[in-house]
Amino acid sequence: VEKPSANHAQNERHHNESQAESLFKDQKENLFDLKKAQPASSQPLTRLSAAISRSRQIDISLDFVLRSCPAIQDYAAAPIRSWRELADAGQLVARFLGIAQSAYAEALLLLGQERTAVIIAWILQRIAKIKSAGGYLRFLLGKARIGHFSV
Repeated sequence: VEKPSANHAQNERHHNESQAESLFKDQKENLFDLKKAQPASSQPLTRLSAAISRSRQIDISLDFVLRSCPAIQDYAAAPIRSWRELADAGQLVARFLGIAQSAYAEALLLLGQERTAVIIAWILQRIAKIKSAGGYLRFLLGKARIGHFSV
């Protein structure tokens, strides 16, 4: 029989983190279904989703991602000019949005650095409509695992 750790604060922090991410599971809306009709102002996001869903490779330009998700630029030290700089900004934004390190690491393993950065930029762009960025990312990862969402 394994004894639980004496550090209750660590367990409480983990419980609170998991609780925040599980909020999305209670929501009945699927905000990331970009195949559904969206207002004309969302047109670049729809094209972005279609482009990154076609294959495991990124077949869209960095410029297109930055035009579709301009908010990510606010989190970069200088204008983003490379996929690496987008990934660095995405990592910062993930922490800012409260995405657990474990969810971010899982995204990197499953999707790769560039695709993860694109998703983080997209989540940031739509954050006003997303209640839990971490829960939302985990939801997308679950979809990707079963082949219903590919990036």
